[in-house]
Amino acid sequence: TLFSYLILLVSQNYILFIASRVINGITGGNISILQAILADISPTPEEKAKNFWLMGAFFGLGFIIGPVLGAMLLKFGGVHGIFWAGAIFAVIEIVLIAMQFKNTNTADHDKHLDYNSFTIMIKYFKKDHIRQLLISLAFLGIGGFIVNASMGLYMQGLFNTSGSQYGLYLGIAGVIGALNMGYLIPKFWLKKFNPDTLNVINHISLIVWYFLVGLMTNEIAFLLLFYITILFGNAYFVIYNTKIMSTAQPNERGEISGMMSGLQSAFMFVWPLIGWLLLQYHINIFRATVVFTILSGVVMLREFRGR
Repeated sequence: TLFSYLILLVSQNYILFIASRVINGITGGNISILQAILADISPTPEEKAKNFWLMGAFFGLGFIIGPVLGAMLLKFGGVHGIFWAGAIFAVIEIVLIAMQFKNTNTADHDKHLDYNSFTIMIKYFKKDHIRQLLISLAFLGIGGFIVNASMGLYMQGLFNTSGSQYGLYLGIAGVIGALNMGYLIPKFWLKKFNPDTLNVINHISLIVWYFLVGLMTNEIAFLLLFYITILFGNAYFVIYNTKIMSTAQPNERGEISGMMSGLQSAFMFVWPLIGWLLLQYHINIFRATVVFTILSGVVMLREFRGR
């Protein structure tokens, strides 16, 4: 990650820019490792859920600071100010890992490792319970990534939103997400509803609110409704991750975590292109997301019936 930012700082052409992003993508398995570590140090499903929610809350904190800092750096320091900030944070991360990290993997280190990601995916897709969860998560992730990847272009085309404005809007979204993940979900949602019921509520709410957001032509109304979707949309990956991890053997946790992050990476590669095509042909991205959320809900209900 540090190396990729250094390339960005010296790059003078588009080829070097793309090379930098490829390097960061190939070496971007940090979240999978973190999820596996949390699974290793969490002895019970309840502890896993608590730690995954905590990780989500800190992720939300990053989405508060990152966009706001990015908007300020873009305005006052230009794009290279953003690259310098990324490099500095990468250095801090390296130092913290070197000083604090201790290995948590106590599984058999002589186990044969299969580096073929498709083989690993097929292995878990053959397990009925995990397959249904993964398919439901995939549909939900497709819709979410279409919105996340296309939101800036959508707002620019509809409301003429600038890059710095959009960064501030994302900062507000991060505040809402962090409050939801760090307080509302553990203190309210999970106390009032079990994870399965909460998953159903999330699906129904996202279908309704995404549909309404897609109807808005006023920027303030659009943002208010979009912020409501965050209350339901930023918890689903943690719910699915906790459920899937709870079914895994200790020596499978890192493998499953990596596979799920691989699926996310696939979404991040393919669905921004689809989002761009939707915008190109004037198809509302939020209505497309509603369709994928409905498909996710159908698969989820099938998983419930198959237990």
